[in-house]
Amino acid sequence: MMRIDSLFYRLAYRSGTPRWDSAEPRPELAELAKGRAPGRALDLGCGTGSDVLYLASLGWDATGVDFVPRAIATARSRAAAAGSSASFTVGDVTRLREAGVRGQFDLVIDIGCYHAIPASHRDAYRDEVAAVTRPGGDLYLAGVTDPPATWRLLGARGLGAGALRRRFGSDFELADEQTAGRIGRAGTFVFYHLVRKRPGAADAAGDITAVPVSTGPGSERLAQRLCASCGARAQCRLQWLAGLSGRAVWRSGIGVPGLALVTMRDRRAGVSGGCR
Repeated sequence: MMRIDSLFYRLAYRSGTPRWDSAEPRPELAELAKGRAPGRALDLGCGTGSDVLYLASLGWDATGVDFVPRAIATARSRAAAAGSSASFTVGDVTRLREAGVRGQFDLVIDIGCYHAIPASHRDAYRDEVAAVTRPGGDLYLAGVTDPPATWRLLGARGLGAGALRRRFGSDFELADEQTAGRIGRAGTFVFYHLVRKRPGAADAAGDITAVPVSTGPGSERLAQRLCASCGARAQCRLQWLAGLSGRAVWRSGIGVPGLALVTMRDRRAGVSGGCR
């Protein structure tokens, strides 16, 4: 049986190009691509393909996926007319591999797709995206935090940093988040940058001992020293543990003073707590 959100979007494209599908690449994309060496890129919920065509014009091996056949047909026509190398696939973003999408992608973008996915399909989305994103690769998610009631009738649940950490934390690190302001009645538009964890990072995270340190400037130097001594995390950003209600809570990429990260490897190497 076809999902109600899929039916809605198919009907929307049957009446023409919906207002959310721009004929021009999104301004955020130019900033993302600036200064980056081209690689493999995947656009989730690509619509008629403007962002994919833009990336392909910059030398990226760019692929777009959307579950609306009419949108993909338009995207393919645009690519042919422009002589673009961009490729497009009809498929559900929660079933990428079934649609023939294969990794590893260096850059995955989702501007306005995930925030509309029903809660019951979000774990499948995470698993599929993790499977096709290269370790160390970037996932950019953009959408609204609190969709209006009409969107919620289709299953939309919005975006939030806490929910992203809980759902994606085993596979991705949340590296950055930005708020772009409100977009009419649709709510606040937010932008998240997640980085695919490298093999072994998730296992290493379970091998952690918290060592209390002071919250002064010396604690940051100690944390840097601890992280530098841990080969398993040599490629990670500065990591911290924060004390909350007496419990150690994993925090990634955020400079929260409190408890510094110490792995069992550090313990064996004789690294101890205290300010330096």
